[in-house]
Amino acid sequence: MSDLDTIVAIATPPGTGGVAIVRMSGTRSREIAQAMVRTGGGHPVAPALTERTEKVLLVGVLIDPVSGRRLDEAVILVFVGPRSYTTEDVVEFQIHAGPATIERVLTACLACGARLATRGEFTRRAYLGGRLDLTRAEAVLELAQARTDRALDAALNQLDGHLARFTNALREPIRHLLAEIEASIDFPDELDVPPSARILATLEELRDRIQGLLAEVPAARLVREGARVALLGLPNVGKSSLLNALIASDRAIVTEHAGTTRDVLEETWTVHGIPCRILDTAGIRQEEVDPVERLGIARSEQALREAELRLVVMDGTRTVDPSFEELLERARAHGPTVLVVNKGDLESWRSPAGEADAIRVSARTGEGLEHLTTAVWRELTSGTVTLVPSVAINARHEAALTRACEALCQARQACQDSLPVDLVAHDLRMALELLGTVQGEALTEEVIDHIFERFCVGK
Repeated sequence: MSDLDTIVAIATPPGTGGVAIVRMSGTRSREIAQAMVRTGGGHPVAPALTERTEKVLLVGVLIDPVSGRRLDEAVILVFVGPRSYTTEDVVEFQIHAGPATIERVLTACLACGARLATRGEFTRRAYLGGRLDLTRAEAVLELAQARTDRALDAALNQLDGHLARFTNALREPIRHLLAEIEASIDFPDELDVPPSARILATLEELRDRIQGLLAEVPAARLVREGARVALLGLPNVGKSSLLNALIASDRAIVTEHAGTTRDVLEETWTVHGIPCRILDTAGIRQEEVDPVERLGIARSEQALREAELRLVVMDGTRTVDPSFEELLERARAHGPTVLVVNKGDLESWRSPAGEADAIRVSARTGEGLEHLTTAVWRELTSGTVTLVPSVAINARHEAALTRACEALCQARQACQDSLPVDLVAHDLRMALELLGTVQGEALTEEVIDHIFERFCVGK
């Protein structure tokens, strides 16, 4: 890592705030910091930061080394490689978070010889330096993007090395079994092939362990990506009022006039740890409407088709008419659907005949909303998804684990069919290689580039 240049980036979100962090990593980080940092009396730091062997925390003044202009007061953190995040020398300037201040400090770092970091380059250097395997590097991104406690817990488990330990625990018995088989192939007169019963038992156990982790994929995907939940119904049944009640905010305009909602309004709604995008749609009706409302209805139809879950809302004080029954039937034909009967606080409310699972709510009083939230969670998880996935398994992990499991199944089949042990060894080597790619072994530069391009610049 010592031959890499020095990079710099803003490690905090843009805009005005209390504190901003400008981060540098590379062989010249301490040299640049020494040139920019002054004590309160205006003197260079002594002993020099380049001479320190341990981490440093100090308060000082940042200057432009070229012009001598004062840039800001700052807290300066210095981490001496390899005991740093990137395994290189790392310097962080904690400065006042004004756009002009940030720009001045960043420009001074660039003038002193640093270059702007690319997306994910700090974490990439941590990976290349052996500080993190690829699963833990990816967990850094999952942490930054976590929107719920469950997503955060899964990302923390992965950062703690859960997935790396899992794959290592699989690879060890594969290595041992492969070594025995290859030794019997190389020295047939001296060593016997391991008994078929032991090979089969080992392969079946490994397969079951991988399949157990793969069973968490739906939960991991749901916790990471969330789901689209569409509020559907005829005009003026209280969809917008229900949206406002669910997100506890007056986000949607509510009036007594049909057709008030003209477009799909999207908001965030967390359902027992699942980040949902709840879509308030225009009321669907067949009669002639103006062109703007017609476009809104078309988008409502699209939401009906594409959402992972449909909440079909009806007014519990109205008689069920054929147009509503047709809408409910179409919604159910497209996937999971929950019937929500609104205005449950009114005396004239009644449950529709034949709909025992209908959920009674009142958008005005909040009655039944907790019951509705639980019903949504059950529909999204189908009652089978793990409450909290042990790790934030992504599509790359899933593909590698699936192919490794297939290789083990092929080895098992070859053993059952009494085929030459060379074929069993081939499949074991394939499984071993695929499990290694989960942690970043033997991946192409293109794949690694793609992974870190998803990071922000300061990570």
